[in-house]
Amino acid sequence: MKYNVGELVWIVGSFNEERIEPPALVISAYEDIPRVFLNDPEANAQWLTQEDLGEGWVYDILFMGSIELGVSEEWLRPYQQEITK
Repeated sequence: MKYNVGELVWIVGSFNEERIEPPALVISAYEDIPRVFLNDPEANAQWLTQEDLGEGWVYDILFMGSIELGVSEEWLRPYQQEITK
């Protein structure tokens, strides 16, 4: 497990490392398959096969007032607050 409950994380784009703002809050961590299509298990399984993703650490996160379920560890990066002077 890379992230703990209560940590802030960045969501990153699937094709690049560009982060999506604001940061998200990890509210749960567990081993499962990532969920891209929450209400379509067949489409989700097909997409995971195409992307060569399987079971691993996933996270439920709070992002902009909504809870996102089963977010793959590959789509998150550690939050590091930038210090400005």
